[in-house]
Amino acid sequence: MNKMLTGYPSIDKPWLKYYTEEQINAPLPHMTAYEYLRQQNAGHEDLQAIDSAFGNFSYRELFSMIDRTAAALWQLGMKKGQIVLEMLPVMPHESFLFYGVDVTGAALAPLAPMYPTEEVCKAARKFDAALFFTFDMLLTPAMEQAVYTQTGVQHIVSIGAAQTRDPRTMTWEAFLALGEGKPMSEISRDPEDLLFLASTGGSTGEPKSVMLNDNCFNIAVHQYVNSALDYQAGDRWMRLWPIFSATAAVSNCHLPLSVGMNNILRFFPENMSDFDQMVLQEQPEHLMLIPQLLDVLENSTALENKDLSYIKTCGCGGLSITGQFEARVNAFFKKHNMNCVLGYGWGCTENATSAAMRTLPETVMIGSVGAPQVN
Repeated sequence: MNKMLTGYPSIDKPWLKYYTEEQINAPLPHMTAYEYLRQQNAGHEDLQAIDSAFGNFSYRELFSMIDRTAAALWQLGMKKGQIVLEMLPVMPHESFLFYGVDVTGAALAPLAPMYPTEEVCKAARKFDAALFFTFDMLLTPAMEQAVYTQTGVQHIVSIGAAQTRDPRTMTWEAFLALGEGKPMSEISRDPEDLLFLASTGGSTGEPKSVMLNDNCFNIAVHQYVNSALDYQAGDRWMRLWPIFSATAAVSNCHLPLSVGMNNILRFFPENMSDFDQMVLQEQPEHLMLIPQLLDVLENSTALENKDLSYIKTCGCGGLSITGQFEARVNAFFKKHNMNCVLGYGWGCTENATSAAMRTLPETVMIGSVGAPQVN
């Protein structure tokens, strides 16, 4: 029997015609982000999870590092209601912290690298943070002193540092040692508890802090997975962005890792025009880019006669694009045998990532953001 239509798209959901019954009826995950990560990677333990300048990690090794991070955080009193502040570049420790904080029941407040000292202190006071994780090259003596004298931060963990100046500041190795051999109490985390404090882009005024929980992250990934996008365990996903935003944390960290992909962590090219060489060297199946990097690929002489058919998805966000830009990108994709559509959509920090996406040829139209995600 056909469903009676009401004429209200929000009720009739005509976009569901782009999804299979299996995708529509797939049960939503209701668990912590770390539990979801482990559930989705049962059997993937020996696959490579992270490829970075700071080391490579299999999923088995990733789980171990998360557990060690959580144990150390627990010893420093991190639990429900506590907020951990971090300002890190693209490195595996971001993932260790994100999931490690999740295990303890606490929440993570990430800052974009290169935040000035006064803004770091402002954030530490705003969130009443007791811990601050950063990279040794970002932690100046002036910032270290200001954080201790102007905020309630008790300890700074300086990742990459061989030794520290202030006795309250510790290296990453010293931090991990705090939890070695010390069991954690049994924690019952509610997936509705605060996990991540994401800053909005400030497009409508002063940037705000949006409170996201485990369900926000898991259901966002669930919707990507239950689409026409070709995601497979073992695929290579290149990440150029620190996880200081909700989109970066969901679409560039939790999504590829929850699918069993190899998360290739690379610093944003110092010279943007070198990005084409990075693509040729790494040969990723999945890219999440800003329009300027697509311009680099389109105008690259190094890619002139290259077959890029290994690229399965190529997303674009961060800035609006024009119809002319889309037409040029589509022509580039076709010329280089890329069997994918430009992954462009609409979303906001409040729903963690895209609410609508172009995932099928039928949902691609110049100027369109595609169809709403399945749920």
